[in-house]
Parts: sequence; structure tokens; C-alpha cells
Amino acid sequence: MRALLNVGLRFRQECQRRVRHLGMTRSQIAALACLSMQPGLAQTDLAEEIEAHPVTVTYIVDRLQRNGWIKRQVNEDDRRQFQVFVTDKADAVLAELWQTAASLGDSALDGFTASERRQLDDFLSRIERNIAGLQASGGRRGPRAA
Repeated sequence: MRALLNVGLRFRQECQRRVRHLGMTRSQIAALACLSMQPGLAQTDLAEEIEAHPVTVTYIVDRLQRNGWIKRQVNEDDRRQFQVFVTDKADAVLAELWQTAASLGDSALDGFTASERRQLDDFLSRIERNIAGLQASGGRRGPRAA
């Protein structure tokens, strides 16, 4: 499993290096990407998604809002909360981030056959589902497959 953790770390580091010219931190990139996929998240939920302290997320959201890339709206169901949305101004930044991630993914899988890429994707999806199952069950493990 150490290899899986190292791949994730190196992927994030290389992605950050490739978009350094945007002047964004890794946490800001993660927040913007997360919000583009899950519009309207509350800041507390965003903090959980990007694994950052809620106070830190407040600073991240403040900066992204100052740059015009996101906007906050009061949650109509719970007026104590803000929902966060990506703005149209962020589209160009997001397009570059997604293109960078896709290009890096292609480079990372250089030399893999199409079959190997599908198999790797299947394995990683299964790992993700297993972990999601652990989270849903409170960490209790089910029976192991033979």
C-alpha cells in the first residue's frame, strides 16, 4: 500500500509543479476542483472533502473568492451556513487544471497497454469501494474474498 500512497503524493506534487504559474496552493486547487464537482458544498463539508481544518478552509475560500473564482451563498435551509459555488471566471483555471491532470495521467501510464489501464482502473475502483464500505460500516470489516 505504500506504493499507492507514494503515487498519490507524487501525482499531487507534479500537478502542483505544472500549475505553479497560477499562484495557487495545493489546497486551493483541491478546493476549486472539489467545488466544481460538488457545487454548493458547505464550507464544513468542503473542509472534510479536502482534509483541511475548517478555519484553514475559511482562508482558502476567502482567497478564492477575492480572485473571483468562487462565490458564497447563504444556505436557504440553514441560514447559519454558506454554500460555495464556482463562478464562470474559474472555468479557464479549471480547464487548465483538468488538462494538466489528464496530461500527467497519460504520462504516468506511459507504457501501459489499454488492457492494463482498464485493469488498473478496476483495481483502484475496487479499493475505493472497499474503503467507502469501511467508512459506511464504521470500520467493521466484512468477510474476506477467497
